[in-house]
Amino acid sequence: MKTSLLIVRPLKFMVAGIIIAGITGCNNLPIKSPSEQASSAFNITLPSTEYLVLSDLNPVLALSPDGVQLVYVGREGNGQQLYVRQIDEDQSSPIAGTNGARYPFFSPDGAWVGFFAQGKLRKVPIGGGDVMVLADAPGPRGAHWGPDDTIIFAPTTDAGLSRVSAAGGDSHEVTRVDKDKELGHRWPQVLPDGNTLLYTAWDRDERKNRIVVRSLDTGKEKELVRGVTFGRYGPTGHLLYAQDGTLMAVPFDMGSLALSGEPVSVLDDVMQSSIGAMQYSYSNIGVLAYVPGVYNEMDRTLAWVDRKGLIKLLEMPRRTYDDPKLSPDGQKVAVQFKVAAGNVWTYDFNSKLLKQITFDGLNNQPYWSPDGSRIAFASDRAGGEENIYVISSDVTGPVERLTTSENSQSLTSWSSDGKWLVYYEFHPDTGRDIWVLPLEGERKPYPLLKTVSQEAGAMFSPDGRWLAYSSDETGEYEVYVSPFPEMNKKWKISTNGGDEPVWARNGREFLYRHADQMMIVEYTADEAFNAGTPKWLFEGPYVGPRGKNFSNYDISPDGENILMLMTLEQDMSLTTRVNVVLNWFEKLKSNQRINN
Repeated sequence: MKTSLLIVRPLKFMVAGIIIAGITGCNNLPIKSPSEQASSAFNITLPSTEYLVLSDLNPVLALSPDGVQLVYVGREGNGQQLYVRQIDEDQSSPIAGTNGARYPFFSPDGAWVGFFAQGKLRKVPIGGGDVMVLADAPGPRGAHWGPDDTIIFAPTTDAGLSRVSAAGGDSHEVTRVDKDKELGHRWPQVLPDGNTLLYTAWDRDERKNRIVVRSLDTGKEKELVRGVTFGRYGPTGHLLYAQDGTLMAVPFDMGSLALSGEPVSVLDDVMQSSIGAMQYSYSNIGVLAYVPGVYNEMDRTLAWVDRKGLIKLLEMPRRTYDDPKLSPDGQKVAVQFKVAAGNVWTYDFNSKLLKQITFDGLNNQPYWSPDGSRIAFASDRAGGEENIYVISSDVTGPVERLTTSENSQSLTSWSSDGKWLVYYEFHPDTGRDIWVLPLEGERKPYPLLKTVSQEAGAMFSPDGRWLAYSSDETGEYEVYVSPFPEMNKKWKISTNGGDEPVWARNGREFLYRHADQMMIVEYTADEAFNAGTPKWLFEGPYVGPRGKNFSNYDISPDGENILMLMTLEQDMSLTTRVNVVLNWFEKLKSNQRINN
């Protein structure tokens, strides 16, 4: 592997000089002035067979506290793991035991790397060794290793922050989400005083996202800035945050926890995801590493993922795909994507033809009839809220309206005997309720579950005797199974959260998702439903459902492959390059912009 340099070697001695300058302490750095230590920049280029896993949307870079080592999430072929390299050398080495790793971060002494994989928070010695599991974390959104040797982390997308000893043990809640306003707390950082926590409160209205500081002793909080994300404290006395791909800085006083002066942009063109993370990392002595460019997360494709997590991308045009559902024979998929308004299309795996099925209004949540001749979907084509319609899959007949309601409806399943459609309807008083539409007789729909809890994602079992669905009746979404149509019993299937249930056609298994994890459950069903313990199948940055309402994936007829939605990786020129800046703190202190 070659490294493209914009400076003259020997780099190692330059980095070493900066390290010596900063070794006396990270919080009061004796940084030399620009006249004493020139700032320098260069690029790191990954080998042609390897690239950064930017579609994860989490930060993929971590610089060691001394600025000498760079750890990153890389993929070579189908394997994703952590790699480490000295920033002044041309070779990277995989870190054993980190398969599927995400979001790396260093311990304060640089001896360990924390990361997330297989729904757990883990750590591994930087030089290699045994991996240690620390806590559950099914859908992580950040972590920070504090000076007291505890780790504060966001275990999932819709939770508060938790704290666990770096030696392992029970984790404890540190912050609690206000579910009326917030979606979750993300990207924690413990400030140098060891008692102040900095984090992003992610609001249901992204314009109201907040950077917050909180006392770990008293729980007292203070909002610093609104409408931005990914707050970080710089030892230069600045609050750093991400704003539309620009890294901003504003003076921040640690004593009063107050901002002063005006924010300025210090670095443009830094890759940032829709969930708020920005792809950069800096060391305690002022080495900066970042990924340049703009990441277009609306470019998606479909991919087959086998039971080992190996990925095979489909040769499809880039589109904003959603709601993929396989035809009964597994030869086609119905999918929604937006061209002006949302419409339903089908894709033929053999001919590789993409064909538009609907044309009027907003149309989504397609589902095939058992014989593949028709596709039902939700649409607002009549004006007002979305109701349920059906059309022939070859578009030879008219669109037929199946339901009429003043409330919004979304289709979730069609029974294997063709006699029932199940969907959820949003009621102003009870929220999402599960309804069923008989397709014989009077065809009068009626509610199956109408409670104050939120129910969604109802799916018929292959034999039509059971209905799997998700509900938040316990305070978080869990997966349940009830007999259909009686719904007089229920079995809780998931163990610590779950949604998006999908049945395999073999009559022995079904899947569900828990944040970024795919879980599988074996079952038998005679008079009663008997489910085994859910097992982890794979995880990854696959596109999830919009608001846990329906399943956003499907399983092949033979049950061996799962059809997942993926955000496409960037152009390889963006996923193989990391920019590095030395002595960055001097530029930050003088508010000089970096033009690299």
